[in-house]
Amino acid sequence: MTNQNTKTRPASQAASGDDADAHAFRARAAAIMRSKYAVTRPKQALMLALGTTLSHDDACAALAAMKSDSAEVNSAVLVDPGAIAALPKAARQERGRLVAILTCSEAEGRATQAAALAFDTLATVEQAIAVMATMPRTERYMTIAERAAGEPEFGADFSDHWSAGGDRVGAAWDRAIANSKAAHRNSVEKENAK
Repeated sequence: MTNQNTKTRPASQAASGDDADAHAFRARAAAIMRSKYAVTRPKQALMLALGTTLSHDDACAALAAMKSDSAEVNSAVLVDPGAIAALPKAARQERGRLVAILTCSEAEGRATQAAALAFDTLATVEQAIAVMATMPRTERYMTIAERAAGEPEFGADFSDHWSAGGDRVGAAWDRAIANSKAAHRNSVEKENAK
């Protein structure tokens, strides 16, 4: 007898058989996505979690060697179609569910909620989309580099004054030296005139 709540039971309560394969794939993918390396490389982590069969440790080692998400993400390197095709049917179906939830349009601006629905529940794609549709989207905050673009450097900008002032100072020194030379010539001429 099936319980109506089995579709949304926690992932930790997976049943036996095909569910074990699906649970194992979901648990591995969730562990990769929750690793410390996924914080600065979420796109690469997602591709490794869902596009390969690397173990958690191997995926974390690969993530540690990668640049952050600000760099170009090469999906051809991070996705292994052969390994995915070799997965048991239940694991492939679970992968399809995870991909559908995490990449649907409703997940945009709701990445944390999408991950919770994908990894922590057995909600169907339709259920997850319906739940996410009721949630507010989170704002994307600009990075420091994005905020600084086009803005003046921190503090007052005296670059124009320094160059103009430098020219004035140079001209003042030139006048002072010229005056000094003229005064010296005058004093030498006076000495010679005596």
